Amino acid sequence: MRKRFIVTGLGLIIAAAIWKLMIGPSLTQRIPSGWQRQMDYVGIQALPDEQGDGSFARDITSSYIRKAVILAEEKRPASVTIRDRDLIINPFDKTIIWEYTVTVDIDPRTGRHLKREWKDDYFLFPRFTEKKSYSFRSNYIKGVPLQYRSEEEIEGMTTYLFSYQGRGEYTECYLGSKDYPGVKVEPGQEIKCAEDRFLFKVWVEPVTGEIIKLQESCLPGDYIYEISTGRQLAPVMRWSGITAGNDVLLKAEKARRERVWILLMGRYLPYALLISGVVCAGWGLKNKPPGPRTRAESTIKA
Repeated sequence: MRKRFIVTGLGLIIAAAIWKLMIGPSLTQRIPSGWQRQMDYVGIQALPDEQGDGSFARDITSSYIRKAVILAEEKRPASVTIRDRDLIINPFDKTIIWEYTVTVDIDPRTGRHLKREWKDDYFLFPRFTEKKSYSFRSNYIKGVPLQYRSEEEIEGMTTYLFSYQGRGEYTECYLGSKDYPGVKVEPGQEIKCAEDRFLFKVWVEPVTGEIIKLQESCLPGDYIYEISTGRQLAPVMRWSGITAGNDVLLKAEKARRERVWILLMGRYLPYALLISGVVCAGWGLKNKPPGPRTRAESTIKA
């Protein structure tokens, strides 16, 4: 009986290690099979005034859509290929005001980019997000340092607020697409947010790494600049967007369900196996049967 408890305990300890190092991570990958992300939010947007005086026309309400899906995953778990698409749509006539799509290779275990020069950039926040700075690269955002700011509660859920405000250069995102004509930029020119007041804020549920709420803007407006002199040449677009209402509720509910699964598979189950194994093996070792008596012990007994 004693040996059975020891063997069972050691088996449970080994099972806990295997689950923690191999099975758990496979079940809680940052980008599981079938993964996709969509964020729908509202904002404002203004194009250059038709008078051509360097100002913007009146702001109009616009619909913002961020959508990413897996294109290929035959190299999993080393890599998955993701199409990341952002849109701004006129809610009245459904025309595309702005569009930019990129295709990237991501490590599904960590959410990091795999391109050599972007290896320190995160496409998604990792599981068990920490209170530190993350270099974030997603769609038009080029590896900006998102600093941890504070804990904030959203829909009864604790989130970490990360933000960046500063230079925002994203010339490529104005190149155009099939449905969006784009903006012509000459060699030696770039498009960036005026006054270096590009703002990007995200509220992240730390266990899942999911973004519950997002805010982005360039309220002074994007302009074409001459790189060598820094001279402002022409306005391009003023814009601002933030998730609110039903989209935040849906993101929070999804994160709650995913959080339970990650904690159960990644922490609680392996720890339960480990504790059970230690208790079981310890009980077997503690209850050691008495050994044969020595001659001296037998003499004293007699």
